[in-house]
Amino acid sequence: MTKVDVQDKQEIIRATELTASNLRQLVTDKLRQNDTDASHLSVPDREELIELIAQILPAGNVTSFVLNSILNAKNRGITSTDSRMYISSLFKGLSILRDNAVYGMMFAGPATVLAGYNMLLKLAGVNDLPEGVWQFYVEFGLREDTARHQSETLGFNQAAAALKTAPTDAEMLTSWVLASMWLIRDYDHLLANVWEEQVRLTKIAELTGLSKLHRTWRSLTPYNLPIGQHEIGLSSYRRHIFDRFCQEQLGNVGAAQRANFSANWTNAKEQKLRQQMLRNYQKQLSIRSYLEPSEYNEKRVPIPASDLHIGIIHKECYYLLKLLDPALPTAPALIHKQVQEILAGAGEQADIDLLLTKIPRTNQAELRKLLSPQHVESLAMLRKAPILINWDQASQNLPLSQIRDSHRGVGDHTLTLFRTDTSMVFDFSHIFFDGPWAMAVAEMMTNEAIRHMNLRERMHATTRSTQSPIPLSLKAPGSLVKASKKFNRNTNNISAEEKVSITPIHDVRRMLANTTRPRIHVTVNDILVMYRSFFNQVYQPSPAILQSLDRLIKQRDHKALALAVLQDFQERATTNPSLLIPIDATQINPADRIFPSTFRNPLPDLHKNHQRTFELLYKANHKRFGKKSVLQEFQQARTEYLSMLGAFASVMHRYRKIATDGQSASTMAIRLIAGLPGSMQKLVDGIPGQFTVMNDAIKGEEVFSNVGQVAVGSSLSRFASAKDDNDKKILVWGIMTDNDSQLCISLRDFRPPITMLALMGHQELAQQITQDFLNSYVVNLMKFIQEFKDILQAPKA
Repeated sequence: MTKVDVQDKQEIIRATELTASNLRQLVTDKLRQNDTDASHLSVPDREELIELIAQILPAGNVTSFVLNSILNAKNRGITSTDSRMYISSLFKGLSILRDNAVYGMMFAGPATVLAGYNMLLKLAGVNDLPEGVWQFYVEFGLREDTARHQSETLGFNQAAAALKTAPTDAEMLTSWVLASMWLIRDYDHLLANVWEEQVRLTKIAELTGLSKLHRTWRSLTPYNLPIGQHEIGLSSYRRHIFDRFCQEQLGNVGAAQRANFSANWTNAKEQKLRQQMLRNYQKQLSIRSYLEPSEYNEKRVPIPASDLHIGIIHKECYYLLKLLDPALPTAPALIHKQVQEILAGAGEQADIDLLLTKIPRTNQAELRKLLSPQHVESLAMLRKAPILINWDQASQNLPLSQIRDSHRGVGDHTLTLFRTDTSMVFDFSHIFFDGPWAMAVAEMMTNEAIRHMNLRERMHATTRSTQSPIPLSLKAPGSLVKASKKFNRNTNNISAEEKVSITPIHDVRRMLANTTRPRIHVTVNDILVMYRSFFNQVYQPSPAILQSLDRLIKQRDHKALALAVLQDFQERATTNPSLLIPIDATQINPADRIFPSTFRNPLPDLHKNHQRTFELLYKANHKRFGKKSVLQEFQQARTEYLSMLGAFASVMHRYRKIATDGQSASTMAIRLIAGLPGSMQKLVDGIPGQFTVMNDAIKGEEVFSNVGQVAVGSSLSRFASAKDDNDKKILVWGIMTDNDSQLCISLRDFRPPITMLALMGHQELAQQITQDFLNSYVVNLMKFIQEFKDILQAPKA
């Protein structure tokens, strides 16, 4: 360790000790004042929490100031505004240490501060953040351009191709504008649908014992109106179907249980509480807002109804259309006329947007000061459009990350749509949308656009309106171009995508459940996570990749870079990655949205056991190995292997249960390991005995987001997940299963050597490396599944 590193470490130790001392004194003073809330923790628990907070937030007086403010709040009531202020104060307090090399190795970005803040709330006796942990996290930790996720639908283009007379470009764009206006108009009603469904089904299950209600309803949820139905809106129709579903389900229980639920659900006090919770939920997730970046977080600013617009990008120019009620008889014709004007025009091409999306949100306020009053006004107008539609056609053959690497606003809005030759791609802000809900919105918007396209004769009605689209001026001045180079993050769009049939995985799941005693139940995601946990040990770069890197090594200017890539391959070959897995929280409380939970496989020997068992099976199938004796050895190995697999399934089940209870990831990890059978605990001796927030709970190396099976008949075809603003996230997995039972996997690559490879002009090679990694994962996963089938199907001794 260098002299500088030693000094840095000593500085952090001093700051940690000062922070702990200040916190300890504050709590002691409160106890002397007979503050009962300050004594809710036992002395050992309180002391442990203080030490942990001091390690995470060694900001001295700032940390104690925040705790004191929380302790002095009336009735411990902390508003959203208070929380944002406190968290920003903690960021400022840590600003010096953040540049410190030693602390920088531990600091995991906004998640660290949020974790520490949550601990301060716990120390003070405050149970929760006003809008839930996830809402606060996304506003602090999912701000940047990489924090948007994408979905793709094929339905609109398929419907257009089936029409006898092909729709015009203007008719298709008008359909999407009307669908966007519908979404903004009806969004509160759609949120009410979601909130009501989750809360009512949870209450029915709680009071009647009915299970699988949420899963059954998901399979029946309508995302479209019946053919020919135009008199009722989707939200009203969905509510009608849901009410009927609940009545049918309640018909399966006794009269006493039905009466119990009815009494609870119609209770005046409970109804008033639910109405307030619903209003808070609608306010929390409203897309009638824009994002205002500050130094540390995003502020959601409501857009007055009279100021709402839809943005259109055509030929790299921006236009705004005033929001109309799409149900008005004159709306289709008026929008169609404006769309025709846009498609025929030639405005000022934009590039301010392309510059700002590559600049950290923290620095945007500073750079926007360099803009002229006209540019400032245009950006202010652009904020009035929650939805942008980029009508400049892209190729559907490109990965989603490259399709969206075009004009897409400046990051202040909720949603951008991109047209391709055969699909529509949706680019969602994670501050407003989580993966499953975003996919539902994409499906509903697609169906609404199809409905308007099928009614396109309305677009040609006579209209006397002279309302014209509003062009925006977004051509960057030289001063901005120059200044932006100082802050450019050089974000990459390296990604890969692959599809494979999910049927073999379902076959294995059924075989496991039917042939094992006790039965082993695993989900598709359990298998995918398990295989990801040891895939690094399996992966071998293809000969083509190695040859390309070998050619780079022979070039003096790129030798070090190529060697760094090879070294990265070698170092990761033995790692068991820590995966950040989003867990759906809506069944517990819709406002909680997501429980982000970090998981590292506690059974690293699973793959070795698999290999050994399969090798013994291979030998047992060849007489020259002495079939009978080897078969007996195989039987014993299979029993041990299945026992270990059963333990893994149990771990994953408990992991999900603890996560959905809102427990911390560190506590979750401890409980998972502690709860294993005694015989299995020996297998995890290598896992650290203490799980700190710094090591496992918030430093997940990879995002592993599986949004599951799409609705029956859905045209959703691809999904790519979002990366938070933590630079330590190196891979982002996005997984869904489409209507054709294809497992669709996307992989966004942020491994430092691969990113540097692209930055140094080798984008194509970087892309090939990522695709090779994903292809190998899929191929070897299917090989593993087939081997596992063979193991299960092998005869017993």
